[in-house]
Amino acid sequence: MERKRLVFLAAGMAGAVLLVSCGGKSAGKAAENSDSVRNEREINSTNSTNSMSRVLSNEDIFRDVSISYIDASPAASIQIENRSEDPFISEMMFHAEPSAGLSIGDEVEITALADSKEAARQGVALPETMKKTIIVKDIERYIERMDELTEEALLVLEHRAEEMMEYSEKQDMAANSEAARRSFSENELQKMFLMTAKEKEKDFYGGGSHNGIGLVYKTMITEEIPDYPELTTKSEQWFLIKAHNLKAGTDGSVIFDTAGMEELEFPSYDALYQSYVAANAGDYNVTES
Repeated sequence: MERKRLVFLAAGMAGAVLLVSCGGKSAGKAAENSDSVRNEREINSTNSTNSMSRVLSNEDIFRDVSISYIDASPAASIQIENRSEDPFISEMMFHAEPSAGLSIGDEVEITALADSKEAARQGVALPETMKKTIIVKDIERYIERMDELTEEALLVLEHRAEEMMEYSEKQDMAANSEAARRSFSENELQKMFLMTAKEKEKDFYGGGSHNGIGLVYKTMITEEIPDYPELTTKSEQWFLIKAHNLKAGTDGSVIFDTAGMEELEFPSYDALYQSYVAANAGDYNVTES
């Protein structure tokens, strides 16, 4: 019985030794395999982290994008400037839709364009959406109604028109000092015409503006020849003083270029009307005051 027990124990020990031995080899291999898998995962995780070292958000992309406008509502165009100093974002392009013919209140969708291959090379993860919607606001707008002209603006226009007619009179007298002399009198403002393009892209007389205003003056012109007073004549003459690019500023002021104003002379009101108003009525909305 003792021998059998010992054999059993030996066998058991042998079995135990065998189990330990086999188990040790299996456990060693399993441990090695487990370490290998863990190491591989860590390496893959490290590679993944290295390959996509930065994750950009939509906010990141648009943070340093500057928006400005050229021209005025309703014919404004959007201008986008990428001011980012980020090595990847600074190379991105931006597209706006719509980009021209913009009015105050219009919605514009801006899309960021990026090179996905270059992003992967630099380890940059891009957001699924790279878009931003803005509302057009805080820009100048073209005057479209006569009541938008402030009293101050009208006074400036009238003052400049009178200066131009006085200058024309002086120039005319200087040029004809030895012949017939012309003098102006009774300069009276008769009407004003505000002309606004019916189409946003329309240029007013090719001047690149959206609107124009014409001040109509009736003047008496006296022509006299030195030493021959009996030959003195008087006639009615009509002057059209034109200004372009009248805009309302963001502060409510009226903006226009007085240096760009023009002066035209007509023998009658009908000739002025046909040349200035009737000839352009098909392309322009005309408001009379």
